[in-house]
Amino acid sequence: MAGNPRRCSTDTPTGGGEHQVPDAYTLNRACGMLAGIGVSPAMTELDSHANWPAFGENSTDLEHTGRSVEVYPYDTQLKARTLSIRHKAVAHDCPYTGRTTLCIAKNALHVDGMQTNLLPQWSLREAGKIVNDIAKQHLDEPSSDDHCIIDPVSNKKIHLELNGIFSGFRTRALTDEELDNIEDYDIFWLTPDTEEWDPNDPEIESREASLMSEDGNVRVLEPGELRPSMAEKAKLFAEISNLIGVADVTDDVPPAVLADDYDCITSQVCSLQAGFDDPTSSSRLASEVDAMPEPTAALGDDAHLNAALQLNQERINICSALGSLDHHDWDDDLFRDLGEMIASGEVTLGALDAGKAGGTVSAQDLSKLWQVKIQDAERTVAATTQRHPQNLNTTITRQLNTNDRMLRYRRLHSIFFTDTMVISEKYKSSRQYRYVQVFVSDTGFIYVHFMRHQRDYPQALRAFSKEVGAPDILVCDPHPSQTSQDVRKYCNQIGTTLRVLEARTQWADKAELYIGILKDAVRRDLRASGAPIILWDYCMERRAAIYNVTVRDDLKLGGQTAYARTFGDTPDISNLVWSWYDWCYYRDDDSFPMPREVLGRVLGPAKNQGNEMAQYVLQINGEVVVRRTLRRLRPDELAVSNEVESRRRSLFDTAIQQKLGTSYSMQPVLPGNEHQAKLEDVLNDELLKEELPYKLDGEEGSPDAPIADVVDSQGKPLNDNISFTDALVGVEVVMSDPSENDNRKGLCKVLRAAVDKDGKIIGNASEHPQLNTVLYDVQCWDGAIRQYRANVIAENILSQVDLDGNVGVHLQSIVDHRREADAVRREELTGANNSKLRFTTRGWKFKVLWSDGSYEWIHLSDLKESNPVDVAEYAKARGLASEPAFAWWVPYTLKKKTAILKAVNSRVCKNNVKYGVRVPRSLKEARRFDRDNGNDLWEKAYLKEMKNVGIAFRILADGERAPVGYSKASGHLIFDVKMDFTRKARWVKDGHRTPNLDTSSYAGVVSRESVRILLTYAALHDIPVCAADIRNAYLSAKSSEKHYIICGAEFGVENEGRVAIIERALYGGKAAGRDYWHHLRNVMKNKLGFTSSRGDPDVWFRESRRNGDGEPYYEYVLIYTDDILVISDNAESVLRNELGSGFDKFELKEESIGPPSQYLGGKLSLVETSNNTKAWQFSSSQYVQEAVRNVEKYLAETGRILPRKCLTPLSSNYRPEIDTSQELHEVDEADAAFFHSLIGMLRWIVELGRADICIEVSLLSHHLALPRRGHFDQALHIFGYLRAHHNAAMVFDPAEWNVPATDFQKQDWNYSVYGCDGLTEELPEDMPKPLGKSMRMHVYVDSDHAGDSLTRRSRTGFVVFLNSAPIYWFSKRQTSCETSTFGSEFIAMKTACDYVKGLRYKLRMMGVRVDEPTYIYGDNQSVLANTSNPGSTLKKKSAAIAYHFVREGCVKDAWRTHYIDTNHNVADLFTKALPSGEKRWRFVSYLLAYVAPKQFYPTT
Repeated sequence: MAGNPRRCSTDTPTGGGEHQVPDAYTLNRACGMLAGIGVSPAMTELDSHANWPAFGENSTDLEHTGRSVEVYPYDTQLKARTLSIRHKAVAHDCPYTGRTTLCIAKNALHVDGMQTNLLPQWSLREAGKIVNDIAKQHLDEPSSDDHCIIDPVSNKKIHLELNGIFSGFRTRALTDEELDNIEDYDIFWLTPDTEEWDPNDPEIESREASLMSEDGNVRVLEPGELRPSMAEKAKLFAEISNLIGVADVTDDVPPAVLADDYDCITSQVCSLQAGFDDPTSSSRLASEVDAMPEPTAALGDDAHLNAALQLNQERINICSALGSLDHHDWDDDLFRDLGEMIASGEVTLGALDAGKAGGTVSAQDLSKLWQVKIQDAERTVAATTQRHPQNLNTTITRQLNTNDRMLRYRRLHSIFFTDTMVISEKYKSSRQYRYVQVFVSDTGFIYVHFMRHQRDYPQALRAFSKEVGAPDILVCDPHPSQTSQDVRKYCNQIGTTLRVLEARTQWADKAELYIGILKDAVRRDLRASGAPIILWDYCMERRAAIYNVTVRDDLKLGGQTAYARTFGDTPDISNLVWSWYDWCYYRDDDSFPMPREVLGRVLGPAKNQGNEMAQYVLQINGEVVVRRTLRRLRPDELAVSNEVESRRRSLFDTAIQQKLGTSYSMQPVLPGNEHQAKLEDVLNDELLKEELPYKLDGEEGSPDAPIADVVDSQGKPLNDNISFTDALVGVEVVMSDPSENDNRKGLCKVLRAAVDKDGKIIGNASEHPQLNTVLYDVQCWDGAIRQYRANVIAENILSQVDLDGNVGVHLQSIVDHRREADAVRREELTGANNSKLRFTTRGWKFKVLWSDGSYEWIHLSDLKESNPVDVAEYAKARGLASEPAFAWWVPYTLKKKTAILKAVNSRVCKNNVKYGVRVPRSLKEARRFDRDNGNDLWEKAYLKEMKNVGIAFRILADGERAPVGYSKASGHLIFDVKMDFTRKARWVKDGHRTPNLDTSSYAGVVSRESVRILLTYAALHDIPVCAADIRNAYLSAKSSEKHYIICGAEFGVENEGRVAIIERALYGGKAAGRDYWHHLRNVMKNKLGFTSSRGDPDVWFRESRRNGDGEPYYEYVLIYTDDILVISDNAESVLRNELGSGFDKFELKEESIGPPSQYLGGKLSLVETSNNTKAWQFSSSQYVQEAVRNVEKYLAETGRILPRKCLTPLSSNYRPEIDTSQELHEVDEADAAFFHSLIGMLRWIVELGRADICIEVSLLSHHLALPRRGHFDQALHIFGYLRAHHNAAMVFDPAEWNVPATDFQKQDWNYSVYGCDGLTEELPEDMPKPLGKSMRMHVYVDSDHAGDSLTRRSRTGFVVFLNSAPIYWFSKRQTSCETSTFGSEFIAMKTACDYVKGLRYKLRMMGVRVDEPTYIYGDNQSVLANTSNPGSTLKKKSAAIAYHFVREGCVKDAWRTHYIDTNHNVADLFTKALPSGEKRWRFVSYLLAYVAPKQFYPTT
């Protein structure tokens, strides 16, 4: 029978052409052997016509190469056969000496059923052996060297015998003892020791032809043309191996080796593509090459390791295959393709399918069972087999029989990485494991071995080599357990090269990546199934097995599984078609006389126990058994209506929880245990309520409160008119057990006020939270009812929220999702190539796990904004990326996720809990909360808002349409909670859904600089100041947009569905701010007669007369949205009788009218200074203390505190620009996100008046893009300083500043270059008439030349005083690098003069009298000489613009400059971080009151 060999395609072709398959003769002989023709058992025959070694049943597999060939016979009626290429071994027992020799043949065909092996003489001779295959009977003088195979190196001989007329020698398969101790036997190579064999290589023919000259004689080869022997190649192989990771290999190339051969052998060792000057030359010696590239495969080379790091894509690909997502406690030190870099030159022939998938599990079912993408499941079904599909019928049957044979010590031509996963002591598994040794190949094959101690690593390595194989290279970190002498010795014995990563580069271990992903996948499996966390080892073993047989979308796999790429065989997934923690019935063989079915949970395939189909099964007693006789539950058994089965499963879960714990706690669910089921689970699970030994009906607390309030005979509520249904009912807060000393605590819910036997409230009520002692019944985390005082509850609430009242928790992970009926489906889209994506997120919700352990369903629209990358990665891992709600944004987010992660704060808040109160998201939810809490607080808030907002709508008659020109809009209710637990509702317009405005939407607010100026002006002229807030400010303005809405349920049953025209500005509208701003301006100008200042449009003034002497003065109104500040003798009258009355009146909050106490985040008060003048002071102490508490709370979560004894904002001599500490995101992602929050808070604190930290905050702000650990520590140092020095206030002292008599002398500029120009200060033509006293400005300017140690840029700093009040301060790095102190000081002077010019204009446009020049102090003599001396000339041409600008201002007498000693220049505080001492505190005392030591302030 003849065969028709066909060339097989490869994934990675070599440079020598495509791979070849056996010739027809070899196939004929193989077929003949299979047919039993001329077969003698246990013979290895020489066959000169064969071109490929072929071995059968009487041989031992050493390694599956992963390559195979598909053979078609000449007879087309016969089927094709697929033969795998393997490394084989046979044992030869010499009949003369009795000595056993192990014969090894690489790249041999494996033919099932063949008894005799075929061996070409060519292969033997290529291996360097002498083949004397002439029988002795054909020789005249035969010797012992005839008819035998001789190894000329060791002089070993294998004597041949005849099988008919075929020469051969008797062989057999290796025994287990020979396999385990292969190094103790003589080794005889039957084929070349190479990874590839190509019998049709054209070089073979060309070499033979080159030996003959043109005249037919044998040609003598030159030394450079000599073909290296195998011994020479082996020597070169060893020499190159020793050079990996060392240096250049050029000098160590043996001179007699061709460059082509050297390149080939080098690629086998270190997988490099050697480069030559002339790659086309085949005769040039490698020793003649001038320079060769340095090997780049050294694992100890940090530079190349860093080049191999590709964090994001590797993580996402692996996450998608594992069905997992983000992980919060594993390092982000992931990398990609390190194995490819090390083995870039290695060629692997892709394995062809040994069989087609024939299982009964579909790709859709597999996707659900394994929690992987549908695309991966489809590829997996196509690339795997299911030779024994699971029975889906109702009968329990035995799964296969036990007849598996393990192949040990396979040679794996790949690189494996290994690392140890350490598990916390309290999470020790049910099998008492605490350590997991993870082995990962460069193609992603995972092997896990569980250990009780880390010292058990050698046993893990032995198990890995026996179960998986011996890799070429094993990479590990330098931990002693992985680098011991025993480990190194064992690696040498199995032929594995151990590569140890350098210290501090453990992050380069690829196993680190898979450890993190495995952790997250196991967490998700456990929580999604409710399995006890103590079973994590079974879950991890199953997840690793699934990963190995999943066909991922990875180019390195080439459409195959990691299993196939590693072993060359098609994996079978029959034993993996169970869900994790799946229900089953298994056979209990102990029952007699008839076996019975017992309910259990499947934990995955059993390893090394039973047969391949055996499964771990969890029993109701918490024990795990191995069973292969089991079945799934039938649909009727899983039906909800089947109460018997449902009850049985419920009892099973309860028993398991009481025995093994839950998916979030290792502690069993037992009576009195603080780790019992969570409150939300108890409240929502009726079966759990029945099974657990505690009650939820309130019997353990006080008597149930009645629905209505308890009243006296007159109908008034008892106990000081305090209602049962007060604001604390329904609050959720973490509380501790008051009766215990072990700090047990958890999430609790306030149920009601406690009452005594007479129905009276226990305790005394008070408006002050600390004095309120009313007792409340509280539902605790363990289901028990405990009682707490109101002041204790309030104290716990305020200690657990941030400045905005939000509960600060981290989004830990997304655990589930659901699609609702209104979600847009793919079928609804057109499907056209040019169809646009639908920008929609409707109908999708995600279940998220918060860091406090609670779960919550969040709308996609909300979660997408706060955590876009997390949602995008989840969508990709779960196969949702193609859904309409994700397709339009997920690809972009994943592509730009690095930038997005920098911009988005990863620490988010639970937006539905504020001050412990659960905040509803809809009216329906608000009413449900009221029903649950037994009150109507949310209902009252809603009714109040709808009453207020009602004026904004004109509701049309039923059926009436909107007028022409109006477009449809929408809106919704939002709910909130104030700090005093008052519920608040607001109807807002969905402005994001309306078209963009064609005109400007600008709406301004008054600047803080203007506020400081006018507060100083008010104190100078003794003018009263009054403040007020406008209620529903936007509703007072008519809307400029033509929109209507369709009334919802919040408008009442009678109006629901009607059209309502929006006639007023509404919060949320795109033009609402602009409409209100223009309406307010119209009222201020046309109704009240005020004029808007050109210096600040939100400062309004009008002329009036003083109440006492009738002198003219200006009344001022300062507007910051709805915050109004009036400076007038009749300030309250202006508010009440003008702004708050008339047709266009504003509704003012009555409680807000009066002298200002809180304004723009600070405390405002009128004080008396040491010089007996009244002045307004602005204190930021309250905000600073709240910010410090917020930071301390964040640090407390990780056991840290703020630094102590901080005498200055920054540590001594600290320079942030040269900080080389570790990048913050590498240390802690949460800290990296929180650093932005710290800088944001510090910037606002500076705005509120804390000028003493201005320079320090400015320095740290430069490093927001890439903060380091040192920057974070210094930010905390500033907060430590603020905690110790929070009591600071900026006093706007109106006292006149006296100009020193000898300073600021007016110069005569008539004889200067400006003398002929007649320059004077230009006054604004439209400036109002100045009234009142003149105000005097003085400024301090300084520069720190080349202060930035990195860029050598200088820093400008100055501070401006109006009379004695600090008005403005400035600290900023200059935009250019100045080469001299003169240049940097002149730039600083010019910057300060620029600001002074603008401030003088603003004061004059406000009607403030400015009669004098501004007095500017500087500490650089050269700059002052060039600015104030008329006769000076410019020496530095680079400062020409600044020079002339400053000098012209001096000529116009807009400002004058003078020298001041640097020790008295206050601006020095804004150019460099001064150390603690007299100089710093003296400067601080000029700006802030109370914060500096008392000796620096004048005494009264």
